[in-house]
Amino acid sequence: MHLKPDSSLRRHAHPVCQLAYNSVYQEAISADESGLICVWKVQSGSRVLMYASYHAGGLFLFTS
Repeated sequence: MHLKPDSSLRRHAHPVCQLAYNSVYQEAISADESGLICVWKVQSGSRVLMYASYHAGGLFLFTS
């Protein structure tokens, strides 16, 4: 897998702590220390989805 350096990939303001790759959909999922989760199309490098997660009382709430 080869990703070109691109400013559109620099979306996390905090260090990325997890990264996963889905070969079926050719997407990468990244999560940073603040709880921000992004889904990326590997071929284009474009962000498809972004979620901010908040941990409250044992529940994870996601907003887009």
